[in-house]
Amino acid sequence: MEETQRQYEQEQSNLADARKQLSESLDQMELDRGERERLQAERTTLTEQLTQQREASREASDALMRGELQNQNLDSQVTTLKEGIGRMESQLRELESRRLNSRAPCPRAMTRTRRARRDWLSYWSSEWSQRAS
Repeated sequence: MEETQRQYEQEQSNLADARKQLSESLDQMELDRGERERLQAERTTLTEQLTQQREASREASDALMRGELQNQNLDSQVTTLKEGIGRMESQLRELESRRLNSRAPCPRAMTRTRRARRDWLSYWSSEWSQRAS
């Protein structure tokens, strides 16, 4: 009986140890659950921040691309304007050279001018003749 008593006490001791271990494990599980919830909330927050940062990065990239395209467009316009100004300057030099080199008026221009003057005189002569009559 003594042996049975000793076994019973041993079993009671083992049972108490197991209950203590179970209680500690349940307490640890509760702590772990709280930590898991905190980590999940942190992960959610970080995921939202990451999404916002990616969106901000994409918007900044788009703005940079628009700026670069606008810069290229303006550079192209400046180049076109410079080329146009260069052509106009060349044409101006050519016209000034022609003006300085031409000593007599162009014969065609003279013919047109004389013809116009003759037509004008003829018209007014006939007008005055009709009014005088």
